[in-house]
Amino acid sequence: MHDTTFTAFVPPHKVDSPVPVVLFQSGHGSNSACHAPLMNALASEGFVCVLPDRDTDTLNTPEGDAVEHIFTEGKLTAALSTDGTHLAAAYEWLLAQGGVVSGQKVDTTKVAVGGFSMGAIEAINFASQKQGAGGISAVFLISSSTSENAEPLYQFKETDLVDKVSKFTIPSLYITSDKDCMHDATKKLAVAAAKPSALVVFKDEVLDNSMTLTQELSIWHTRHIEMIPGLAQHFALAAEAKVVAKEPVVGFLRRTLLHAGGIWSDELVKASDCVAVVDQMLVHNSVA
Repeated sequence: MHDTTFTAFVPPHKVDSPVPVVLFQSGHGSNSACHAPLMNALASEGFVCVLPDRDTDTLNTPEGDAVEHIFTEGKLTAALSTDGTHLAAAYEWLLAQGGVVSGQKVDTTKVAVGGFSMGAIEAINFASQKQGAGGISAVFLISSSTSENAEPLYQFKETDLVDKVSKFTIPSLYITSDKDCMHDATKKLAVAAAKPSALVVFKDEVLDNSMTLTQELSIWHTRHIEMIPGLAQHFALAAEAKVVAKEPVVGFLRRTLLHAGGIWSDELVKASDCVAVVDQMLVHNSVA
């Protein structure tokens, strides 16, 4: 795609053997820079992360408030990524690299896809097209903006997405928090998802709800919290310096791509940080 570039996050120290790959779609009004803490955290654990970017991903209005534009006129200023085509472009770019990304060998038979907010819609649509058969092996969604009231903006149908996750043939992980504005939407997907699947619901007190990086790098600001209660918690899950999603995502990727260890061992996820952990990948389920 002529308007799309690709940003790669690689392990800080080169790994001799090929490593698994994560394709990740940012949320609306943000780009790869907005998710750098999480992507660097995953890379430090031995994964290469690739994100599609466009110049218009963080495009604001002349008045400097694209979010206000959304609520007053129901129109988007920044780029839309929901039909799967941008992650498909990232996948094709990955395959075209000849097994090496930024100097790091990669294993293109071990690829997971993830998405945050609007990007979760993109991830669902792409994963449903490319799951299994040498394609995508796992999918993880963080605070998915898949509620019915977001349908006109992001051009999807909630019922369609629920149907697609119910037909997944690959493992899926869903991450939210108890006060996240997209808690109900994310949980609805998790409940419908085909097994193996898992849901993690973090406690509010373990999040960085400052929106410091979000304000600096995206179209979103703390002044929008009044319009959208739970917005700070939404971004805290994937776009702030305290990367709480690292532990469950790494555990999930290790189990699905590397087939190593237990997904919810104490060293990966602290039960005390969560309101609920519903693990339908293993026999044992733990709900607080």
